[in-house]
Amino acid sequence: MVDYGLDGKVAIVTGAAGSGAGGTGFAIAAKLAQQGAKVVMADIDPAGRRQSDELNAQGFDTTFAEFDLAQEETIVALIEGASERYGALDIVVNCGFMQLKEGYVHETDVEAWDRIFAVNMRGDFLMIHHSLPHLLKQGGAIVNVSSVASLVGEDTTAAYACCKAGINALTRSVAVQYGDRGVRCNAVVPGSILNDRILAYAKTNESVQFQFDMLKRHAPLKRFGTADDVANTVLFLVSPLACNITGQAVVCDGGYSICSGMWADIHEYRQDHPWDTM
Repeated sequence: MVDYGLDGKVAIVTGAAGSGAGGTGFAIAAKLAQQGAKVVMADIDPAGRRQSDELNAQGFDTTFAEFDLAQEETIVALIEGASERYGALDIVVNCGFMQLKEGYVHETDVEAWDRIFAVNMRGDFLMIHHSLPHLLKQGGAIVNVSSVASLVGEDTTAAYACCKAGINALTRSVAVQYGDRGVRCNAVVPGSILNDRILAYAKTNESVQFQFDMLKRHAPLKRFGTADDVANTVLFLVSPLACNITGQAVVCDGGYSICSGMWADIHEYRQDHPWDTM
């Protein structure tokens, strides 16, 4: 069994209630707890308390903190509370996010744009800003959960995509500024994360099912991503196994972002028509 060196480490995971992104935040929190970390599971959704209780019933050490990424005072309380409870802070995983209906840019409501930035961009900045004084005491690791939307052009998600691209840039800046003081900062860039509940819903909605089928068809690995895929990537990045990795945006999308729709279609055509010169 791989030793990820997390026994006794203290971690904060935002978005840990698991209500968004296919349950990614909860999967990350659970994975770190299973490796011996003491995990503060933070979310605006109070359902995270039940998730924390379930992990504790299995013998792990977690606690739930309700907070709002758009409210700086709750971020400060979260970080100070974690440090006071466990005596240190070693790992911060920024997985909390907001995604609203946007439409095309000329249709996007300015208030919606500002709200998306307040949570996704400003919120992650504040988490890092207020965590660094603690992480700098003994070194540590930050992982920001970005999105493949930061790398490719997608329909009707301009604000969300801009935030996630900004998170990639912030990741690099933090890595440069604090690497010589023992703090590593990386991002994981998931593609579409689907669970059984989301896939079941898709079967009742032809449009959603079509979109999911297209996503799967255009990914070289021909599979949907899962919350565990992302959690395993985060686990590696926060562990000493990744001690020489910082400032990176590690893409975990089945290859979707490297394969344009046109070339994916041509590749599949050639498989079906090997003698065609197209």
